[in-house]
Amino acid sequence: MKRRSTIWIAISAVVVLIVVAAVSFSRPATEKNAPVPPRLKPFDTKDAHTHPTVVTLDSLSAGEQLKQRLNEHPRIQEIRHNRRGDRSHYFYNEIIVRFRTTPANHDIRQMEAAIAGRLVKRLNQAFVFRSHKRTYEEMRRYFRTLPTVDYCEPNYIYMQNDLPRQTDVPNDSFYARYQWNLPAIDTEAGWTLSRGKQTVPVAIIDSGVDLTHPDLAHRLSHGYNVLADNRSPDDENGHGTHVAGIIASQPNNGEGIAGITWFNPIMAVKVLNADGYGTSIDVAKGIY
Repeated sequence: MKRRSTIWIAISAVVVLIVVAAVSFSRPATEKNAPVPPRLKPFDTKDAHTHPTVVTLDSLSAGEQLKQRLNEHPRIQEIRHNRRGDRSHYFYNEIIVRFRTTPANHDIRQMEAAIAGRLVKRLNQAFVFRSHKRTYEEMRRYFRTLPTVDYCEPNYIYMQNDLPRQTDVPNDSFYARYQWNLPAIDTEAGWTLSRGKQTVPVAIIDSGVDLTHPDLAHRLSHGYNVLADNRSPDDENGHGTHVAGIIASQPNNGEGIAGITWFNPIMAVKVLNADGYGTSIDVAKGIY
């Protein structure tokens, strides 16, 4: 089956990411004992629509499946934030440390020796350390004794955040039948006031966007792939394409669905991997 990343009709989802951003990475390193991210089976295309621009995906189930895998993974810990059950996942042997002033190389080497680990990423004054032997809590207690440290926090794992499905009148083939969400927010009335501007790009910090999707290809501006550190934010998961489709799938072109804006370009910033999650430091770099 020809690959065609998706604008999904079945379930709407949104990524909400609030991160303090900073600048360039340095000293990337590969560790033998690095956390091994959980892997999910690829999407089963047996139930996919045959329409060339639409694939149906139950992202609610995929999200719950991913959370379960994270819960069971031996190198990933969980923080429960409140009685409502809000929780976050993070790598048990990694820590993000923000320094008030940039430490010298010999100071970094002393820190690496103290935590039995090494510096693996950097974003401005925020450094990510990974230990062979120490947990996050053990490293936090050490770094909080250093006067140059501003704060410490876990290297959180960000995932696509799923909401129940919400699906006016352009001639797009799936608009009138499925997209009841746009009339629900008075999009048609909004179009009488403005249909958007080509001079205002919309950045989507997510899993990237399908760069060849016929409903999006003409709406894409230059993007960025944080994970590969290049300018090709091609979507391996589909969630970013989904979000891009809700925002800017080309209206009134006779196929697929209609996006909210008719003219605004999309700037795809890829920070989530093929399984739909990424780290807080990568999200920060994507925002920056």
